Amino acid sequence: MKKILLLAAAAAYAAGVYAQGPNMVVNGNFENPAYEQSIPSGYTWDPWDKQNYLTVLPGWNLSTGGEWNGGIEVLTGDDWIGDGFTRPEDDLNVLRFIGFNDNGWTNVAITQVVTGLTPGTSYDFDYLVAARFPTAEETANNWAPDPNFGYAIAEVDKDAEGNEIAGKEIASANLASNSLWENGSIDMFNAGPVSFEAPADGRVFVRIYMANTYGDKNKKDNLWMLCDMVSIVDPNGDTGVEAAVATENAPVEYFNLQGLRVANPENGIFIRRQGSKVSKVVL
Repeated sequence: MKKILLLAAAAAYAAGVYAQGPNMVVNGNFENPAYEQSIPSGYTWDPWDKQNYLTVLPGWNLSTGGEWNGGIEVLTGDDWIGDGFTRPEDDLNVLRFIGFNDNGWTNVAITQVVTGLTPGTSYDFDYLVAARFPTAEETANNWAPDPNFGYAIAEVDKDAEGNEIAGKEIASANLASNSLWENGSIDMFNAGPVSFEAPADGRVFVRIYMANTYGDKNKKDNLWMLCDMVSIVDPNGDTGVEAAVATENAPVEYFNLQGLRVANPENGIFIRRQGSKVSKVVL
């Protein structure tokens, strides 16, 4: 049942992304190669020198509270190549948020001011997300973080120094309460879409975060969160006659519930994709 729910969510996400207009979020898929990350100095728990942390992510501001509070890194390579269904095949990178385990507190986030929106117009916000939650056994053994994985969209304001900050909130969600979460880790699913109305200045402040307060004596594995394909699109951006004709003329593809393409589907439940139209079918 869980896998069906995830694939249904993936189908909805794919339909939303491929049916709509251009993405207003800069570097929403994290494919810009100009990011910079390095291994922080002074770590005693990482003798293999493998743990990178971002210092520059094009289009985004990074908020980590210091290298001992948590970090964010780009994961790239063969393990992250898109499957052509939930993520495009040329999507190589995903973003990983990292929290610490040794009686630590984590509050890491990425933020971006998205501009160029038409005031009063309805837009859809979405992204793919996955995370690791504690299992029941871990919770029973004093691993009890306060789970907060989510997003916030707000109007753009300025602080006393003139820096752009989040103003009046427009939409937000703590995804830890989503019914798709289970103990342990799960596959990526879409956080939305959530619709919002663009403010009068045509700009919004977007924040995606992982914040957790760990319990005392916690010595368990780190928390992590993955995200990719952050988007703000006009739901009416590409729904005219030309888009409908393009979808109608597109080849039909079938996938099983593991997301693998099936040449001759029969006797089961499958995901059917034709152009921008995605649906679940029983054959």
